[in-house]
Amino acid sequence: HVTDGALATAYTRAYNRWLAEFCRTDPTRLYPVAHISLLDPEGAVEETIRARRDGCVGIYLSPDLAARAGRHFDDPVYARFWETAQDLEMPIGFHVVVRDRQWFRQWQRKDPSDGLFSIVFLAIDVMAAFTQMLSAGMFERYPRLRCVVLEAGSNWIAAWLDRLDHKYRVLAHQTPIRMPPSAYFYRQCLISADPDESVTAQMIEHLGADYFVWASDYPHIDASFGVVRELKERLAPLPEEARRKVLGLNARINMVAISLRPDRPLRKGAAAGVPTRGGDTRRASGVRSWARSSRSRANTSATARSGSSAGAARRRTVWGPNGSAWKPSRSIHSWLDWRAATCAGPSSTSWGNRSS
Repeated sequence: HVTDGALATAYTRAYNRWLAEFCRTDPTRLYPVAHISLLDPEGAVEETIRARRDGCVGIYLSPDLAARAGRHFDDPVYARFWETAQDLEMPIGFHVVVRDRQWFRQWQRKDPSDGLFSIVFLAIDVMAAFTQMLSAGMFERYPRLRCVVLEAGSNWIAAWLDRLDHKYRVLAHQTPIRMPPSAYFYRQCLISADPDESVTAQMIEHLGADYFVWASDYPHIDASFGVVRELKERLAPLPEEARRKVLGLNARINMVAISLRPDRPLRKGAAAGVPTRGGDTRRASGVRSWARSSRSRANTSATARSGSSAGAARRRTVWGPNGSAWKPSRSIHSWLDWRAATCAGPSSTSWGNRSS
């Protein structure tokens, strides 16, 4: 695999240019997502800005450490990249990647069974990347950064969020995050379901339809035709509104909401030193303003308030779908009780999250 940062950026730029041109053949249906390499931190910033100008609406990142030369997401060299992605409103998406030397190669035996083991285990990289974004405080530090978990399935997410929240009970004092991990997921993330997963409908009922999109992984070997029919059958128990969101409305709303039209020039942002949108502020079909108002009403929106006295602790409020509020204390037992009481049926309002 490529280890030279400048070469990796050149490869991604060539791909992103081709992809943007391809998607212009049907701009109402095709939204390009830029591949950005973090091997070259400054190049990543420059290519993100260029790709945004070219019409890309999101960012694909390889989840594994090799894609970052062993650096972790909270490495200071990536600060400008995260600020840029957040300010340009470009969600990041983690998707499995195949390498010639996978990190789990010590488990491989040059046996035919390795194929099944390897293709299934690829999802662990995505889960690990998503988990580090939570645990390292990236969503705390960049509260407007959106993240999409891709091609790792979705039926594990409820158990994983429960596990994260449970471990946070005893480790909260050692972490840089100020809310239970699941609160960041509800605030900033989506996850992509695979058509052949058996309990997707139950996951959607449990977490809410606003947090799910889907993908077939076509044209890879584990994809097949007829997946839309298969997915519709699996989602049949859900209300029509929930089915519409998962089958396309979430992706449509979130892509249209951040798509960059040629008549929206970029200008320099004074605070972050990165381009932001300027010029024409029109929004397609009012989607953007709807997404913003939805985020303000969302069932787990977090708002920060500073105390009036010097050194006052920063306090946060998390709102439930029934209007109830939870304020954190030294223990999060109250959070778990509140979540069980109020979040069994999340609000139908959308976060306006970004899908890639």
